[in-house]
Amino acid sequence: MDDARKLLDSLMGSHRNSDRKTFMAKKGQGFKEDNICKYHLIGFCPQYEELFHSTKRDLGHCTKVHSEAMKEEFEASPEKERYQADWERKLKAYLEDLVRGADDWVARERRNIADANRMLEEGGPNEVARGEIKKLNDSAAELLAAAENDAEAGNIQESKMKAEKAEDLKKKATEYEDKAKLARIDDVCEVCGSRMESGDVTYARFKHQEGKVHVGYVKIREWLAELRTRVRAYDIRDEKENEAKREARRERSRSRRGDRDRERTKEPKDRDTGGRAAERADRGDRGDRDRGDRGDRDRDRDRAAGRHRSGDDSRRPHDDRDDRDRRGDRGGDRGRDHRDDRGGDGDRDRRGRGGGRREYEERRR
Repeated sequence: MDDARKLLDSLMGSHRNSDRKTFMAKKGQGFKEDNICKYHLIGFCPQYEELFHSTKRDLGHCTKVHSEAMKEEFEASPEKERYQADWERKLKAYLEDLVRGADDWVARERRNIADANRMLEEGGPNEVARGEIKKLNDSAAELLAAAENDAEAGNIQESKMKAEKAEDLKKKATEYEDKAKLARIDDVCEVCGSRMESGDVTYARFKHQEGKVHVGYVKIREWLAELRTRVRAYDIRDEKENEAKREARRERSRSRRGDRDRERTKEPKDRDTGGRAAERADRGDRGDRDRGDRGDRDRDRDRAAGRHRSGDDSRRPHDDRDDRDRRGDRGGDRGRDHRDDRGGDGDRDRRGRGGGRREYEERRR
């Protein structure tokens, strides 16, 4: 059932049974769905192609939908470049992981060969080889003993056949021992990490290179080399775009700093202008106060001069009250007296008031 559904999804898309409104909303966007294999969209899904099926390196099956319809949507999408760059980066990381696995196989097999060669140098063939050689030699010895018995019994033909078989077994044991003593050199594939068969090197390499594992890793390494080139170009492009954005931010920052510097340059002038205005206002206030003080002193001096001319410095209490009342009246006109202080009209008014005071004093006497 799942296989049939995946087949229909691959042919018609995952929204084939949706209502018209949903279908139209999803039209051209189906390739973004989570159940769609993105590696297949950009051209290479190792699991879908079953590169190592039924081998020790089997990658398993891809559980996502591999749809040609979605691939056509992806190719026609205006967002293809952005999504392709992202998915190719992910596929590159996945293939690098597979290649690291092959490189680990290479290293492991080389270590095994080095260990086997070291054992040959130290003690000859390994236990397995020694066991096989002993079995062959034992069989050859048994056949020789049987051949001798047949010869004593007059069975010459049987004795001869057994002797020939014994010689063959002894020959095989010797060849096995010589082969087991040979050091293995350059028999690990650098592409897939598999150990190649012994014997004719040319034939062994040809047979190995036709194998499923080797062919799969060749394709993986070719795709990885191409993806590394593409991703490097993406990184260079992104770095240029990011540098342009950083430069734009720096330019905006410089512009803001320039504006602040210009504002700071203007502020001292504004503060100085305000200070001069305040200073002028203070001087005006002080001038007004000084002129008022001079007017008060002049009036006091005039009153003192009037009393001196009258010849009477003694004052009764009610005279003092009258004098204070008159001073209060004159206080209301202090501003006008102050303005007229330097003109002459004020002096005449004050002299007139002084004469009236003298007449008042003479009548009282």
